[in-house]
Amino acid sequence: MKIAILTGGFLPVLDGVTVGWFYRLQKLSEFGYEVLFLCPDYSDLEHLYPNWEDYVGNILPGIRVVGVASIPFIGVDFERNISQKSYPQILQELRQFQPDILHVEEPERLFIGSFKLFPGLDYSRQAKIPCVACFRTNFSEYLEDFFGFHPLVISGLQALLKKLLGIIYNRYDLTLVPSAITQQKLIKIGINNTRYADLNGFDFDRFDLSLRDLEFFQKNYNLPQADQQIKLVFVGRLTPDKGWNFTLSALPQILVNLGIETVALIIVGDGQMRAEIAQ
Repeated sequence: MKIAILTGGFLPVLDGVTVGWFYRLQKLSEFGYEVLFLCPDYSDLEHLYPNWEDYVGNILPGIRVVGVASIPFIGVDFERNISQKSYPQILQELRQFQPDILHVEEPERLFIGSFKLFPGLDYSRQAKIPCVACFRTNFSEYLEDFFGFHPLVISGLQALLKKLLGIIYNRYDLTLVPSAITQQKLIKIGINNTRYADLNGFDFDRFDLSLRDLEFFQKNYNLPQADQQIKLVFVGRLTPDKGWNFTLSALPQILVNLGIETVALIIVGDGQMRAEIAQ
């Protein structure tokens, strides 16, 4: 089977979605599938990702990654999204590849960059192949994190966005949802083609209690006290969409409840809220 995948992010950007995609591509390669993976081009961020070329081309047997024209996403320097200029290239790649099925990751995110309301659908309808969408991020819940509007304005914008989500996702043959709770939310706003799929998890071979190093932080980061403390660990973007406003308001009470001397707060990441979090 030939599978085409259109997504708004991939390695060398490190987040749950991009790392998850790499593992899925490994499995698709092992199973013998042929995959065309279309994602943003990261060449403009070579100063941040000098190894970006390691993740384009034939990265695995049967797996070809193509970077298409991209622009910054949500004002974050190290995030990219496909741009309007990318669409002719996307269509050309799809026509040459002739997939049996097309998977579109977060079509609403791709719409923000490409201004195509239904990314990939025009090709799939012309080629008469299934086109599956995948819902990842509930952007409507992030509006109040990014915009300081009056609550009534936020509520109005959320209602409009939910309506738009219904219009977008109902046009696809299927909407995959990796969370049962999120699936119920999507059904309530009128998306009627959802299917829950357990797409998240971890590698049992690499993450096992028997592999735990009790002196890990001392050996690697010269933080011996952290090995003995309760560790609250965050790895990701330091941006409002990651719930940092809530975390910063709740953290003092958490530290009081647990005892500040017993807790090690470990944050790995960067973003627009770094200075505020560091304070």
